[in-house]
Amino acid sequence: MVLAITVIVFGVMIIYGNVGDEQIKIYTDSASVIQSVLRSRSLAITAYWPEGRRVCGYGFHIKNNGKEYEIIRYERKGDPSALCRDIGNEGVDVKDKYHLEVESTNSLNTGNKFDLDQTLPGNEKIPFYILFRPPDPDIYFYNQDGLIFDSADTEVSFVVKSDKGSKMRISVGVGGQVTYAPK
Repeated sequence: MVLAITVIVFGVMIIYGNVGDEQIKIYTDSASVIQSVLRSRSLAITAYWPEGRRVCGYGFHIKNNGKEYEIIRYERKGDPSALCRDIGNEGVDVKDKYHLEVESTNSLNTGNKFDLDQTLPGNEKIPFYILFRPPDPDIYFYNQDGLIFDSADTEVSFVVKSDKGSKMRISVGVGGQVTYAPK
């Protein structure tokens, strides 16, 4: 009888231990993603210009493979003294007018990935870009083609999910405010 109870207790501990490990991984990855979004916003607010180059903004990007994400720096193509104020205008092709330089790339833990099948506002799909334009920062979202989302889109959400089904929704809204919640 004692052996049966001991086996049951150890079985429950193992099951809850695996669930706990999964939760820790999803929360750790979500915190790392949020940190990258906030870092790109912070770089835009401080108007950080590495090596004296004029930077028109910073942003966050989820890559096509569903595992990696980047902090992006936006530099004006052509005349470096040209103003950057058109970077967030609707109809402006961001990839046509600006050079996108990768500041850093990170990857999610094994077993976690971005949900690339979800639909964003305006039926936009992931992967997408978040752009912070200094100094406010103004925030814009745009797709792989370089076209800015409709100006009515003031928030975008994406999901980090594990192989075992745990999900965390991360939302980025006006002014770069980031919220998260288990889904």
